[in-house]
Amino acid sequence: MIHSVQYTKTHVKVADMLAKNQFPHQLKVLLSHPHIFKTGRLVNADLKYLEVACQSLTPFVGGLDLAKYAKD
Repeated sequence: MIHSVQYTKTHVKVADMLAKNQFPHQLKVLLSHPHIFKTGRLVNADLKYLEVACQSLTPFVGGLDLAKYAKD
């Protein structure tokens, strides 16, 4: 599960935003933008979790699972 996001040198507490139902629109736009890559291990599962948790009408896409690339 994703707990935080590094975003322009500011450590954002995602869990706090979800708990308070205060997920910023700008963050939803960033997560749903297909040309902005989100990287990490099992990042697509994290994106799906956040999409459901914040009730986004737009899918969160652009995830690149680094574990897959490390195997190649």
